[in-house]
Amino acid sequence: MNLIWFLLLYMVDVKCVAGEDISCDEQDRIRNSNVPLCLPSYYTKLQAPAVFNRTENLILINPYVEEIADINEIENTFTLKMFLIFYWTDSRVVLRPDITGERHQPVNLEVGRKLWLPDPDIEALDMVQAFSTGGMGMMASLKVNGRKEFRYSQRLTVRVGCIMQLSNFPHDSQVCKFKVGSYTYDASYVNFQLYKNGAELNKQFKFPTEYMIDQVDLDEDETTLAFGDLSYAYAGQKYKIRRRLNSYLSNYYIPTGLFVMIAWVNFVIPSTGEMLLGRLGLLITLFLVLITIFNSAMSSLPSAEESTYLELWMISCIVFCLGVFLQTTFIIFKARFWKERKPKIKKIAVQSTGDLNAGLHQEKNQLEDLEVWAKRVDLHSFIFSVAAFALFNIVFWSIVLNL
Repeated sequence: MNLIWFLLLYMVDVKCVAGEDISCDEQDRIRNSNVPLCLPSYYTKLQAPAVFNRTENLILINPYVEEIADINEIENTFTLKMFLIFYWTDSRVVLRPDITGERHQPVNLEVGRKLWLPDPDIEALDMVQAFSTGGMGMMASLKVNGRKEFRYSQRLTVRVGCIMQLSNFPHDSQVCKFKVGSYTYDASYVNFQLYKNGAELNKQFKFPTEYMIDQVDLDEDETTLAFGDLSYAYAGQKYKIRRRLNSYLSNYYIPTGLFVMIAWVNFVIPSTGEMLLGRLGLLITLFLVLITIFNSAMSSLPSAEESTYLELWMISCIVFCLGVFLQTTFIIFKARFWKERKPKIKKIAVQSTGDLNAGLHQEKNQLEDLEVWAKRVDLHSFIFSVAAFALFNIVFWSIVLNL
């Protein structure tokens, strides 16, 4: 019940303020003590204060970011939840005598509709959403102090474009900017700068845990925009974004690297006889698992025009496992070739000696030679595979850790 009465009283107050005259009297004095200020006859909200007084062209902003809620590599955007605060001076207004000093005092937003307000242009703006408090209106405030300095604050969710270069993914570093300027006036009339040089910016804002984000100042050449003969002033902040590698190490790098090492087990499994089928089964399983991880990563992770470092790593692991598979295939081919020649070798031995046992002995020697050859090939292949994978790791990690 109390809430209903409060809402009714608030709505009545808004209507009264909106209906009250805030123009000054003939002597440019406040005629209505219920309002904090009055507007002289020459006042117009269609012109910036600097049109009448060039010294009042300074607009200070404080983009007080509470949270970077989302970073979307697919749409090339990042989303900020923030309080966007503007400070400017307008000496044309006449204040109520009790409004003095530097402390800002509230002004009803309905009064603010009759005042000149900054016309912000947010560079690369994709979406802006204002918060409201239900029947009580939007979450915004307008204040003024005795120096005729106005302070306008509004809670917003802003989605801004940010072109991201993902060729170094996931070792990439992105720079996204939040810049505010004037849509209408050039820098001679509206000069945007950070409030107190950014001393009151929120440095402890929240952001997604998979990133590391640093808030830094804009470069000097990023605070102006030349358009023909005019120059527009911008102010804001840059956000340097890097990824935490923990999830990528545990989900992609370490598992795929371990699968390559598991493939080396095939070199100690006998490559002749019944164990050969188990050796092939292990390799095929590892190869299919690697392909599955690779396809899953390509469908769920952001893509780039060029191959990323993560793609290069996984493709290399697949190639190393494929090399082990091809080595085993070569041994199988050699064993099959020997089996096709075995009757001929046995027949030649029997014909040359006339002894059947000589043929069996020759066959046994050939089998032992094949096993010795296969073991030698496995040993050399193991040494080469380990050395090649170690060299690949040294080169790969020395590059990505220095990006």
